[in-house]
Amino acid sequence: MPAYKDEERGTWYCSFYYTDWMGNKKKKMQRGFKTQREAKAFEREFLEKSQASPDMTFESLVTIYMEDCKSRLKPTTYSGKEFLINTKLLPYFKGMPINKIEASTIRRWQNELLDHENNYSQTYLKTVVFVNRNFL
Repeated sequence: MPAYKDEERGTWYCSFYYTDWMGNKKKKMQRGFKTQREAKAFEREFLEKSQASPDMTFESLVTIYMEDCKSRLKPTTYSGKEFLINTKLLPYFKGMPINKIEASTIRRWQNELLDHENNYSQTYLKTVVFVNRNFL
């Protein structure tokens, strides 16, 4: 995974080939990274998303899922789903690879919601679990 220094701009960029979902080989170039590490991380994340790898992070999966939902849901439904995912799911599962999420991990997350100091109402907890059951 090479990253290149753009001497003219003083930033880093990455340039690489990938195969899209139809099997066509394409070139991707992204500029403007402050560090080499950021450029390499972008490339790695992009390739994981395009290959739908089980090693992709939960956050990447959420991004793909929300892009799909945006065109299929009404704006208010979408914003409600986005709020619940961003406030309840992502803080807990954000950096986990999806192949490492097991039933016990989900159970710990649910128990954490139940034990939350704000004492959510039962109706709200049902909403969170129902909305997220469709996702998890």
